[in-house]
Amino acid sequence: MQAVAMTRGVSKAGGATDQCRDNLRAAWPLLREAGRSAAGLRLLGGAAKACAPLGGEGALPTWAQSPYFYLAEGNYPFPSTYITFSVSTGRPSPLPAWPMRMPQRPRTPDEQTKSQAGLLLTCLRAPPWTGVACAQGLNDDLGIRLSGSVEDVRYNLSLGDLRVEVDWGSATGNGDALTAAQINASGVLRLAAAVADAAGVWYNLTKDQPCYKIGGSSDGDGDGDGDGDGDGDGNGAAAAAAPQAGVEALSVSAAAARQLVEVEPVEVEPVEVEPVEVELMEAAGEAAAVSPKQRSSCPACPPCDDCPPCPVSYCDYEDEAPCSFSGELSRGFSWGGICCNDALSQVDIRGVGRDIFWPPQVPNRSYSVESIVGPRHLTPGGCAAHGGLRGGPLVSDRWSSWMQASAVSKLVNSLTLSK
Repeated sequence: MQAVAMTRGVSKAGGATDQCRDNLRAAWPLLREAGRSAAGLRLLGGAAKACAPLGGEGALPTWAQSPYFYLAEGNYPFPSTYITFSVSTGRPSPLPAWPMRMPQRPRTPDEQTKSQAGLLLTCLRAPPWTGVACAQGLNDDLGIRLSGSVEDVRYNLSLGDLRVEVDWGSATGNGDALTAAQINASGVLRLAAAVADAAGVWYNLTKDQPCYKIGGSSDGDGDGDGDGDGDGDGNGAAAAAAPQAGVEALSVSAAAARQLVEVEPVEVEPVEVEPVEVELMEAAGEAAAVSPKQRSSCPACPPCDDCPPCPVSYCDYEDEAPCSFSGELSRGFSWGGICCNDALSQVDIRGVGRDIFWPPQVPNRSYSVESIVGPRHLTPGGCAAHGGLRGGPLVSDRWSSWMQASAVSKLVNSLTLSK
């Protein structure tokens, strides 16, 4: 899962440190709890160099967690515009080499000693493009204490006088009862400065921003720019990035849509290395309203032993009009088209005890792969006319049945040939 891979990138296994990983995991409940009072929000905003007052206790944690998908995607040993080109307009600024490691360089014992006394003051005075120096706090033992089970997302955190008890998506503590002096003395402002500078590796690529537009929760993403994408730029550009999970349902022709909704979906069993019965394939075709003409008119599936029909075999056979698309494609349009065309489903779930994120993306511990991914059968709604592209499938397979079967088939064939 993506969140597990992101977590590895900020750990010792990924070239950073486990201390950094543990500090990030504990940061989100602690920062939320510290922001439950007006004094706490004011102090957190100052520590994080916010341009304007924070809009709520969730503003800073939401904003600071948002860039890690992009940082992980561009986590190369050299500067790269691979991600920034896709999600921005104009001339992109490159991510630095190893952006996931950048804020967590191991410190010498002398640096560690000096940081205990002077880090917060240095971070509060420095402009946000000093990134590395201030964010080294993530690599320090900040005095955070944790007891309980991280894996079960049921644990207690303390930092100075600040206390918070986490139980899945709920957190209770004493943040609203602490004085400004207690918040200052707790060390949570050092933590706020460190996570803000780590996030600044993404938010301040141009290294010329005097402060961070963290904002509040009024636009639903914590960045305060009103575009809902969490990047703070006001133009919604991050929406063009690689999808977090699954295949998006887009429009199909009216006649095909009527046929799709008039039939009941037929379950397609999980892919196994066994022959798929003809009856099952025909039933799946009927569920997706695939006619003989559609089967003869749509692209042929790539060779694959004992595989179910590939997604493009369910194309919109009625769409015979000349291609006359004149719209403007986003820089990252091809990624969504590829995922949809091949039914490539990227399953992601965060905050469930295996990563650095919190709160969990599901309401309780009673979740399953199916409750996250969706039904285990072909469903109406594919990628017809996705981004102006035509010829895509009319159905979605969120379990990527054909892709899994194709991969298994190739593996079995390679093993057979190697004998």
